[in-house]
Amino acid sequence: MLRAYILLASVVTILALHGKDTSVCNGDPVSSVPNKPRPNVTNTFSAHVQCVIMNKNRTTDIHEWFDESLNEGRVRQLQEGIQLDAWYSYNTNEFIAYVPGGGCMVQQLSSSSQRFLIGYNSGNGGKIYSAAQSLHMSGNGINEVYMGLSNVRGITVDVWQSCQYWQSMDATMIVKWYFTASNPEWDTALGVTVPVAARVTGVIYDPDGTRRPFDHWYELIHYRQTVHGASVFETPAGLQCPGRKNIKNLPTMPPAFSFMSEYIDKTRKIVSFMKEYYSFTEKMVMYYQRPLPSDNSPYGVNDLREIHDFNTGVAYIIDTMYGNCTVQSIQQTFDTRYVDKNHLRIRNAREFFYFDVINYTYEGVKTVRNIDCDSWVGVRANWPTPGVNSTWQWYFATSQWVEVNTGATQGGTPVQLVIDAPAAAYHNEYNLYNFNVHTPDILKFDVGLCYVNRNRRKFQLTFSGDYKSAVDGNLETFKYNILKSLVSTLSVSAIRISNLNVYYSPTDIIVTFEILDVAPVVGDVKNIVKETPLDVAANTLQTKVKSSQFAIALDKKVFPNIPAMVPIKNSFTETTYINNNGQTAASQTGYSPGAMAAVGITLPVVGGALGGVFAYFFFK
Repeated sequence: MLRAYILLASVVTILALHGKDTSVCNGDPVSSVPNKPRPNVTNTFSAHVQCVIMNKNRTTDIHEWFDESLNEGRVRQLQEGIQLDAWYSYNTNEFIAYVPGGGCMVQQLSSSSQRFLIGYNSGNGGKIYSAAQSLHMSGNGINEVYMGLSNVRGITVDVWQSCQYWQSMDATMIVKWYFTASNPEWDTALGVTVPVAARVTGVIYDPDGTRRPFDHWYELIHYRQTVHGASVFETPAGLQCPGRKNIKNLPTMPPAFSFMSEYIDKTRKIVSFMKEYYSFTEKMVMYYQRPLPSDNSPYGVNDLREIHDFNTGVAYIIDTMYGNCTVQSIQQTFDTRYVDKNHLRIRNAREFFYFDVINYTYEGVKTVRNIDCDSWVGVRANWPTPGVNSTWQWYFATSQWVEVNTGATQGGTPVQLVIDAPAAAYHNEYNLYNFNVHTPDILKFDVGLCYVNRNRRKFQLTFSGDYKSAVDGNLETFKYNILKSLVSTLSVSAIRISNLNVYYSPTDIIVTFEILDVAPVVGDVKNIVKETPLDVAANTLQTKVKSSQFAIALDKKVFPNIPAMVPIKNSFTETTYINNNGQTAASQTGYSPGAMAAVGITLPVVGGALGGVFAYFFFK
């Protein structure tokens, strides 16, 4: 610390050493009282220090944190109204300096001129000094002598004095340390003896050889033997320092998940929500959201359900209140990336979270929503507008936190993204909730409302057997098995199987569903999946059923006692209105949330990508 404050005032490169100046001091000081050892200084401490540089008529305030066990040090300096924060990371061999509003700098600590500030021990790969060494109370050639009692700020103190030569600065000085007195004992707030002040007087040789005297006082206030946690050695949230080492990689995001997102626009004072389902494997994205009033959305102001089918490049936008549907090619939004000027593709995990366009660096553990989170920060150039840079801050729950019902391994669950671009008045926050890494339920991706006035055909199949008790308890899994079998047999995408419902008669299970026509418009993906025409699919189904070549392959883990179910040959019916006399509808019908997460089966034709709700607003 003592060395630090001198260096803050004068950090120079010495070209020619003059050696110890014996006119200042030479050898041990002479004392008229019996010698006694100086009190020990704990190797973890913090203190406020007022540095009085009397030879320059200058006062500087310092707050220092020091922890030898963590191998970390930190200093905050206030001088002439300018604040400087400095971090000494011996574990990463980095010196980081930051002036709020004035930028950030990173240097290699082992070669930085600031390494003397707290002290640098080159042994064992570079270590912090001990507290006594850092305060320059001990070391080679230093012999402190007890000088008796004195008084500082009205406090009775014991005084120790030494004669020191600092080769790194070509400086010779008398160093006096003042500790609260032990006899008579001075009671302190901590209940232990504490350092009160230090005075350093001597001469230093400037690079040009000029001999310059100096006289410094260092008043220690609020000395504590703790630093209140390792977080004090972490840089502030959102501080991006070019050249800083990344000591921890970002989590690897899964290929499929769903979550709820809360979007907060701090500039416009807007809060909005969105629910998203995303599967990279299935090439399908679906999200629920309500357009903001300021969006002037062509789809109205009601809740919307939007489905992106990247197999065909077609988007289905459904008004959930009135059932209106707009079908169009997928537009540029959060889940897309241009292949060329005319074609889009689905974003993969890294691309969606913008891990690929921003160089993130690990920033330490921060607390977000009362959750301990690993944090990463990066700067995105020329965004949100050309010539403007934005800071992106990601927070993921640490491995010490267990996320229930996510399906994720412990840790790595996204909690929050903060994006700031002050020059563009852009301050947005995205909170992620109920993050689930299971494959989204493809039964939810129903676009039947978009085919009310388009070609579709409705069918009914009957399966003999009293399986009501087994099926009713696992209805969504049963429906998914039906969907999977239809997709595989007919070579159609899962999105073309609509309104799949299950009914029970006293002795049978009856299944109804629709097969939709091919995509109504030509999509804008480069490699559009070739679709089976509607009539071909319908004829294939009829042929397979009547020849007993169509069967429902059931999940054996869920239905261990039910064999593959083959429909009754003559039960194949194409119908407009379903005759359900004497039938009981299953307890769940339609495409409601189900047990697809437990199934984890990939459909053979469908595909997907990694998505997230928040990026929807990036393109507003």
